[in-house]
Amino acid sequence: MYTNNTNTYGNSGAVDKILFKSIFFLIAGYYLLVLLFDVKSGMINYDISTLFKYFVLYGGGKFAVRANEYRFIRKFAPSKKDAIVTVIAIILDMILLGCLSLVVKYSIGDLFMTFAPGIIGTNILINHLSKNYEFETLVIYTLFMEFGFMLLPIYPDTPFYILSLGLLIFPLIIMLFLIADKDIINKFGNQNDFSHILVFVIVYAVVAFSLITSNKSIYKVSVMNNNSMAPNISQGDLLIIKESKHLKYENLKENDVVQFNYKGYILTHRIIEVKDKNDELKFVTKGDNNQNTDFPDTEKYQIISKVEYIVPAIGDFVALIKKDLG
Repeated sequence: MYTNNTNTYGNSGAVDKILFKSIFFLIAGYYLLVLLFDVKSGMINYDISTLFKYFVLYGGGKFAVRANEYRFIRKFAPSKKDAIVTVIAIILDMILLGCLSLVVKYSIGDLFMTFAPGIIGTNILINHLSKNYEFETLVIYTLFMEFGFMLLPIYPDTPFYILSLGLLIFPLIIMLFLIADKDIINKFGNQNDFSHILVFVIVYAVVAFSLITSNKSIYKVSVMNNNSMAPNISQGDLLIIKESKHLKYENLKENDVVQFNYKGYILTHRIIEVKDKNDELKFVTKGDNNQNTDFPDTEKYQIISKVEYIVPAIGDFVALIKKDLG
């Protein structure tokens, strides 16, 4: 029987913290791709029946595989039989993935193209974790990265191969880092969490700002320059907008806030009615703080952008930074 102690590559507590941080940083970084690829809805519906199937059937099956994978790898390592256990676990995970098509919005083909490479990378990491750490370390990775990832409400609308490649490479990078000198692992894992989070927040903000102010982002920033939309949008609020070249006019609907060219001025007002007559779209718009609607009706060619998100109060500050940076 395999008797390797669990401290070969650093203590489990440090490794658990590394996994937590790595998964958090990965998912947060992944969401930056929204700025380049837009968003799409999550993989599952949040109704009771779907959640029951996901948690009980898929979740129960996933943790059963991991528990037995851990048990038999610990039993057979360091012989080559532990590799056989990993191969069997990959096959079982693939079967679970196929069953998942009955629950999620993806077809079985899309599921396999997107997640099959990640299953391979994950089980290679699980093999390493099983031989060197406590079972709780596997639980952390499985719970947050394998199980929890599919519960996210939205995703960047990237080509499938970007997510597929990321899910394959990420666990392999984690494993290579864990194979490093255990003193490095213990030092990194036991460092002040606040310092890591602070550095990440600063870097994240800089990268996000650079992307959203670049020509590559489908989102841009704008500043509300009057109080015509008060109190819902106030002067000085930062507006995250999607330009018209990325919009489908037929998808615009009542209550959407749009920016449009009105007699030489750019107005930010709400759509209160959509008119579709003879396949010609027109929009009745009005400022929330105005008594009257805009006249005449807004033509679709006047639409410049749609307001997607509103960040209160910081618009002038962001505009100043953007101006200083050129």
